[in-house]
Amino acid sequence: MTKKSLSHFFSEQEAWQHTLDYILLQNIDLKNSLSRIDEQVIDTGVLEQLEKFQNRFLEKDVLISLLRHDIISLEELLRNEFSNEVQYLQIIHKHEGLKKDIQRLEVEFILLKSKFNLFLASLKQ
Repeated sequence: MTKKSLSHFFSEQEAWQHTLDYILLQNIDLKNSLSRIDEQVIDTGVLEQLEKFQNRFLEKDVLISLLRHDIISLEELLRNEFSNEVQYLQIIHKHEGLKKDIQRLEVEFILLKSKFNLFLASLKQ
């Protein structure tokens, strides 16, 4: 693997870290919005929905943490000397899997955020 291709891996992983940082901050904002909902408007159905959203937000926090760990693990693999094609293919496979996982997280998070915003709008009506 050339230095140029290694730098491409590292720059893509840096971009992933920025994406995860952004999603994490957005997730914090959503949890803060959830905590500001007026307790007087909460009935049993609303409370159940709030708990579901809270659980999903916490799941995203855990997933972000796991993805960060995977990025660090992949970076360590890239920094080590590897001498054969099998190791190179393992790195490529891990990189592509991680890329798909982060893309999936982005899509899922956008959908979750949209659903939560619709839910908030329905409370104001």
